[in-house]
Amino acid sequence: MQSGPVVVDQVSRPEDPFAIFDLKLSFAIDQEDLLKRYYERARAWHPDLCTDKGEATRKSSVLNWAFALLRDDEKRIDWILASKGVVVTNTPPALALEWMDAERGDRAFYNKVLAHDKALVDAVKVAMQANDERSLASLRQEQKYIRSLLQEVQAWIA
Repeated sequence: MQSGPVVVDQVSRPEDPFAIFDLKLSFAIDQEDLLKRYYERARAWHPDLCTDKGEATRKSSVLNWAFALLRDDEKRIDWILASKGVVVTNTPPALALEWMDAERGDRAFYNKVLAHDKALVDAVKVAMQANDERSLASLRQEQKYIRSLLQEVQAWIA
């Protein structure tokens, strides 16, 4: 059983979302600046304003994909880690074993998992600001597992 993020040799990506917006690769980005850059490019690449409608449509599609990825902290973190060869899975074995014996149908258990998720959100924000790749890989792995567990527990207590 593997205990950390999975590392792969190469991750293929069709486009670099940071390059599309002329941004430096970073876990933390200025959302207002991203929005400004998005509007500039959306106007320039709009299919109704370009002579080559096919190319403009393709560029608009890529632009929308890149914008959606960069404005979402979790997607951005996962993309950066994947582009560096780190694939974050959603089941850290140590955490899975810790939670396996819990009473999953219990509301108190749900609240404990929810509190853990909220603490992870705060820890991810701190690691993003510090540009701490190693911590982010581990935190995202744990966060994905906790989110999956939360969905299961919600179904059991509903």
